[in-house]
Amino acid sequence: MTSGELTYAGALKVYGQWFAAAVKNGRITPVRLGEGKTPTKWYSVADILAYKAVELEEAQVILNR
Repeated sequence: MTSGELTYAGALKVYGQWFAAAVKNGRITPVRLGEGKTPTKWYSVADILAYKAVELEEAQVILNR
C-alpha cells in the first residue's frame, strides 16, 4: 500500500527529468508541505500521472497532424 504521495526526491527517482521539468515550469505543484525551515514537498501520484497522460495525448495529436 502507498500513501498516494511522493516527495520530490522520490518522484524524481521514479519519473526522472520529465518530472523535474514539469515542476520547474509550474505544471505540477506540491499538495503538501512538511514542517520547518526547508519543508519536504509532497506531490500527488494521481496528479503526476494525470499530467503525464495529458502530455502524451498532446504529443499524439501533434504526431498525427
